[in-house]
Amino acid sequence: MFTRKAKKSVGGYVYIASNPSMPGLVKIGMTSKQPGKRVAALYNTSVPVPFVLRYYSWVPNRLESERYLHDLFDRDRVSKKREFFALPAEEAIRKTQAKIPYLTKSQNNSTGSPWKMTFWLLLIIIILIATYRYGYIELVREFLRSQGL
Repeated sequence: MFTRKAKKSVGGYVYIASNPSMPGLVKIGMTSKQPGKRVAALYNTSVPVPFVLRYYSWVPNRLESERYLHDLFDRDRVSKKREFFALPAEEAIRKTQAKIPYLTKSQNNSTGSPWKMTFWLLLIIIILIATYRYGYIELVREFLRSQGL
């Protein structure tokens, strides 16, 4: 039996591209690569001229961010199976820019797995005990400040 692996959500880019041969349409996608390279790869025998990268932003979770943007522009979607939307690029960019802080903040607030948190808490406790015992408290304070803790 074939089972589909769940895609791992990791950081990457969301982007908006347009193509002069498709006026009034924008492509909203995501990539783990450099957005310019991804957009250049869209130029194939199916389109007469290359796509133009209009906007991109790094996000902590590219899959969820792309899904969110697709839902945001769903009423303008040309086809449910495609990432093309019938709206001016400037409008898509403006609305996306307004949502990027939300996407970045909401997805950065995740703490990860409980095991990861437990590991870091134990490490901090060990460092604090060792520091107290051997008198390296200033070193630990500097480290914690550098980590934003």
